[in-house]
Amino acid sequence: MVEDDASIVQRALDAAALPATVDPIALEYAMGVLVQGWADFAGSTVDEDTSMLLDCIGPHFAGAFNGDDHDPALEAACKAIVTSLHAAQQERARQTASVILPTLPKRADAPVEQAVVVGVAPSSSATKPSDPVDAAVQPDTRADKEHGDEDDNEEGNSDNSSSETEEAAASHASHTDAFALEADPEPDLEEMAHAACMTRGRFPPGESRDVNLSNLVLAQGPRDLLVNATLKLFYNHRYGLVGRNGVGKSTLMKRIAMYKIAGFPKHLRTFYVSAEAPGSAKTALEFVLAADSERAALLREEAGLTRAESGQESNPERLVEIYARLQEIDADSATQRALVILNGLGFDDVKLALPTSQLSGGWRMRLSLACALFLHPDILLLDEPEAHLDAAGQHWLQNFLSEYSGCVVVVSHSAPFLTAVTTDILHFHHRKLDHYPCDYPAFVQAREDKQKKQIHLQTDLDRRRQQLTESMRKMEAKAAGNARDQKRLQQVASRKKKLNRMGFEKTADGRKFNSQLHGIREGAINANTGGWKGGKRSAASTVLYDEPSIRFQFEAATAIGAPDTALIQLQNVGFGFATAEASSTAAAATTPKLLFSKVTLEIFASTRLALLGLNGQGKSTLLKLIGGLLEPVQGQIVRHRQACIMHFNQHHVDQLNLDQSPVQHLFGLWLAHRDATRANTMGLSGSTTPQERQMLFEHEEQNIRRQLGHFGIGSPTAYQRIATLSGGQRTRVALACLTFLASPHVLLLDEVTNCLDIESIESLQNALQKFQGAVVLVSHHGPFVDAVCTDLRVVERGRLSKLDGVSAVQYMADLDDS
Repeated sequence: MVEDDASIVQRALDAAALPATVDPIALEYAMGVLVQGWADFAGSTVDEDTSMLLDCIGPHFAGAFNGDDHDPALEAACKAIVTSLHAAQQERARQTASVILPTLPKRADAPVEQAVVVGVAPSSSATKPSDPVDAAVQPDTRADKEHGDEDDNEEGNSDNSSSETEEAAASHASHTDAFALEADPEPDLEEMAHAACMTRGRFPPGESRDVNLSNLVLAQGPRDLLVNATLKLFYNHRYGLVGRNGVGKSTLMKRIAMYKIAGFPKHLRTFYVSAEAPGSAKTALEFVLAADSERAALLREEAGLTRAESGQESNPERLVEIYARLQEIDADSATQRALVILNGLGFDDVKLALPTSQLSGGWRMRLSLACALFLHPDILLLDEPEAHLDAAGQHWLQNFLSEYSGCVVVVSHSAPFLTAVTTDILHFHHRKLDHYPCDYPAFVQAREDKQKKQIHLQTDLDRRRQQLTESMRKMEAKAAGNARDQKRLQQVASRKKKLNRMGFEKTADGRKFNSQLHGIREGAINANTGGWKGGKRSAASTVLYDEPSIRFQFEAATAIGAPDTALIQLQNVGFGFATAEASSTAAAATTPKLLFSKVTLEIFASTRLALLGLNGQGKSTLLKLIGGLLEPVQGQIVRHRQACIMHFNQHHVDQLNLDQSPVQHLFGLWLAHRDATRANTMGLSGSTTPQERQMLFEHEEQNIRRQLGHFGIGSPTAYQRIATLSGGQRTRVALACLTFLASPHVLLLDEVTNCLDIESIESLQNALQKFQGAVVLVSHHGPFVDAVCTDLRVVERGRLSKLDGVSAVQYMADLDDS
């Protein structure tokens, strides 16, 4: 049997031999944190995980260790806990010998082979899979696991299977369950647009514009995302949906947009924005106007009837209806409204003239956002809308949403954006939705106060239980000496019932508890929230602790030369793209219009540089020049021949294989690198057999898990399909891939905070502060820039200028004001 998490954590705490003076509340906090994510403290080396655990629980335990949260004795206790967790992880890995082997791209001349599952003998009767990735995964359903023993007994197979095989099968099921999760499809943009405009202005009489759903259940395959949750959305409120990466925020919004939430009112028009608009020959303005399919259809019909009128075959009654509807939907102002929105999102005359097929993914994301704002649905669902906007675009969107008549639900990990936009916060955590009728700063304080209150209530409840249990023990001892003392035995039995009923005196909304109205008290043993233990019910703690903080880690390469050795030098660099007009003549094509010129820059190991400026000024282009992805048309760039330069941008996230798990993807990178190295240095080539891949995977799996753990990707997330991961989790996988095969001297990061939650951004900035190498980044996240960079440069009007005496936050605020 696979040991449960609570038992693993309890054994680890016992191994630490903590002193009796440890605060019980601190001990309960540590227990709660570890039970919810103990594997996160067993994914790297013992010393690294000990340091992370010490940072997490050290301040809470300091009172028992001379007030020092880094006392050697406390550090030794944390090391004992981590050592025990590592042993538990290794035991699970042993039981999980059947980890899914990554399926790799095959050479064109390689024969099709049966996918191999490590630790499980391939079936002789297995058929050749049409999809090796899917064929390698044979997930057991919950019903299969519950009734499998009965089936085995009927077939007489159970006598022939060993306990080791059963453990491996149970462990394999946990990984295949994770891998079998399916991602929700993206809502179709055209379908949403059509539904949003066809019912516009035709609100059913007597229906409410509010949403009030209780006992909401949301699941993704076998994984529960929400259980008995409450969802309330009120008209003219703007909600910030917050929570850690991967809890299910985007899934919830997709289900709302596609009306796949039980009981969700279908008379409300919804529109969800996360995917980029498809490219076509239409311009941005034409695309936005075409999103109003009703307006387009009415105009076509009106044109046809008008032409027919000249032929004496008109339909005046229908024309009157068309004109009335066009007036009702304000069709005459459509072009002006669309232009206002597009201009606000940064579309200038050049961008407006281009066909959408020539726009980058970021600009097509803005186009999707423009369609949503143009159609003005009852419930506007926005997923990271500020991610592709510069400071000016974000400021415009904040003002637009602040005046929006309707309901807005926005997922954002930018505290300033949430503060500027939201009136309410929905906190998605522990399979619950908590509603806070306040803005983001007030939510942060209210949430902290709520947790402190819950800890106080739980501590008081534990104390009362302990007192009652002690009095029962004494009464039982006295009754044992006198078998005829029935009265005392009856008192003991009565107090046992009282102990099981004992819970909080008030309900969550502050009302006095009434058993007839509210049933079982919260926190009571009778609720059995802790599950059956020794044949008896138990009560779990009611305190919902935060998940352990993710700690990013970048391992720098060995230093090159002295600290003043330049790693990269830009000398009077200029760059520009050849335009369509310029390419018409050979002479013009050789001298493209420069995006910027005369850029001189030196990058050392200690460099902490940020490139700021409005979109379109050339920040990302300059970063590509520094990294060698583009070549300058003027000047020269000298890079140290030993310098390892790593460049991160959204392209790396887009290149992840969505059909593989993170473990599979990193193994594929490692194997491709190994084969290329062998071919280049030893002249060896040829395909790798399934058996060889199996042995290589067993050898490298721990290193892969450790690398993913450096970026907060633990089990079971490491074994889920990447398609099922959130945007923030995919970004973390991409960062893990970027630094897996080599340690960098220079990190070039282009909008790396996109999709990362607030806690992950804080962890990333801490890791970059500790990184022993150069950092050059492009970001519109002012606080992040100020925390990481000491050298701020502005790319503006073809020049790179130094920004002195002004923080990134202040610079972006000044852009907003201008």
